[in-house]
This record gives sequence, C-alpha cells and structure tokens, in this order.
Amino acid sequence: SGFKYELGKMSSMFEYLAPSAETCSMPSWIFLGGEHGKAVCLPPVSSIHWVRGYWTRVGLGVSLLMVLAWQKVTANDSGWPTVVMKFLFGQAMEEIRRDQPKCRFGTKCPFATTGT
Repeated sequence: SGFKYELGKMSSMFEYLAPSAETCSMPSWIFLGGEHGKAVCLPPVSSIHWVRGYWTRVGLGVSLLMVLAWQKVTANDSGWPTVVMKFLFGQAMEEIRRDQPKCRFGTKCPFATTGT
C-alpha cells in the first residue's frame, strides 16, 4: 500500500505498475488460459495487465534466447572461455591430487599444466 500510494502521488497514470493481485496473477492467466484461470478463481485482470504481461513474457523470451545463443557461441572448443576453463579445471585437479593422493579422479589429468 505504501509503494502504491507513493506511485499514485507521483502520477495516477502509472498506478498500474504497482504490485497488485492482478500483476501477480498475470503469469498464471497466460499459462492456464481463460477457462482454467476462472476455474481456479484467479483475480480478474484488466487489459493493461494483459498487455504488460504479454510484453513481459516476450521480453523474458528474448532474454532467454539471447542467453541460449550466447551459450551456443561460447560452447565451441575455441576462444578464451574454453582456455580459461581448461586451465582452472587442470589447476583444481592438480590440487585435489596433491591433497588426496588416492582420489577417484584417476592418475593423469588431460588438462594439467604440469605433469603429475
């Protein structure tokens, strides 16, 4: 109520951005659809909440696609991320073997920088 009050004082035009039952139930409406949303007694939402929920969904989807595309770009076996991860893995394996000589990880790490 305090956040909504302060937001309403600034401008009543932006009151729909304040957290409300409609804002919280919007993802459920999108996921369940109209019939199932009514069946589980979700609070009714206005058209501004539908628009905001839709664009939130689109924005999150685009963000997910960008993350997945970045992972696909960096997943190949070249470039500095792979070199750094191989180096760090090799260092970790060397330290484990030094501290735990009877470790289950085998006798030689393929990424080790110094021979063990």
